[in-house]
Amino acid sequence: MHSGRQRGFTLIELMIAVAIIAILASIAYPSYQRYVTDTWRTRAAACLSELAQGMERRYTETFSYRNDTQPLPSAECVSELDNANRYTLAFADKEPTAQTFEIEATPKGPQAPDAECGTLSLDQTGQTSISSKSGTVAQCF
Repeated sequence: MHSGRQRGFTLIELMIAVAIIAILASIAYPSYQRYVTDTWRTRAAACLSELAQGMERRYTETFSYRNDTQPLPSAECVSELDNANRYTLAFADKEPTAQTFEIEATPKGPQAPDAECGTLSLDQTGQTSISSKSGTVAQCF
């Protein structure tokens, strides 16, 4: 009554399925990593804007960007980026002065390989810049 033939997958069929999944994963994973890097970079750029707004508020209150007791304005985004181990937010060297500031977002941890943009920066005039030569400011901000 039984035909003697068993139903199921052969080992070769299973290996072909695994190979197809591995090929798809090898294509999808780098795309996913790029998406994550771009997302965190966008968050860092938004945080720079938020900090610049805080600096402008400071300037309207004190007529100076400089504040020795609280260098960076308080912003929730700073701790978010730091706790995620993605960016360090700080002033550029010799900044801020009474009339100028430049805030930098330096990639670290899993974000450090971001060679497209590197360090993002924003100054009191709203001028944005990047440290990398391979990307453009428009791509990074």
